[in-house]
Amino acid sequence: MTMAVRNVTRAEGNIFADLGLSNPGERQAKARLVAVMLRSMRELGLNQTAAARRMGIPQPKLSNMLRGRMEGVSEAKIAECLRMLGHDVDYKVGKRHEGVGQARVLEGA
Repeated sequence: MTMAVRNVTRAEGNIFADLGLSNPGERQAKARLVAVMLRSMRELGLNQTAAARRMGIPQPKLSNMLRGRMEGVSEAKIAECLRMLGHDVDYKVGKRHEGVGQARVLEGA
C-alpha cells in the first residue's frame, strides 16, 4: 500500500484567518460561543426545537447557527441565547493598544 505525502501547514490559532476570510476574530468568537451553546443543549437534553423555543428563536435559525452559518447573527444574539440556557455572560474590554484589538471567548468554571 502506498501513502500519498501531502504538504501540511501548521495553523496559527485562527482557522478563519488561515483561510483568509474577512473578520476572522469575530468568526472565531462566534464559533466558540456556538460550541458552548451546543454543549449546553446536550447537557440539558434539549433537541433543536426545544432549545430554540427556550432561546426565543426560530428552529431554522438555530440549525443554521449550529452548522456555522452565522450571516445575520450577532455575537450579542448568541450571548442572549446562552443566557436563556442558563449561562452568565460577561464582557471584558482590555486596555487600548496600537493596532486592531482581538475578540476572544474565555470560558469560566
